[in-house]
Amino acid sequence: MTRLSGASVTVGAGTVASGVATRAGAKRMHLQHDWVALLGEVIQVRLDDRTVRTGRVDGVTRDGAILWIERHGAESRTMFERCEGFTAWIQYRWEAGPSPI
Repeated sequence: MTRLSGASVTVGAGTVASGVATRAGAKRMHLQHDWVALLGEVIQVRLDDRTVRTGRVDGVTRDGAILWIERHGAESRTMFERCEGFTAWIQYRWEAGPSPI
């Protein structure tokens, strides 16, 4: 069932508010415009509202146009460019528990 209500949309058991999908107990992620501030943080990289990678940022260009997610398990170190449409999402520390990575 899909229902539109004000600034949020209900789809089945989840709610999308301000572009962030939430469920009971799920993480609330926030769009981060300043990529330079993400160095060392665990983030989600999205393209067209679809998560393409989750991991710790281990490099950012000075102008914040490019970031790298460190290698983790079978996933290699990956570069993401803002000009290609990638966005960075982070869970605020005061809303989060311990980091899973």
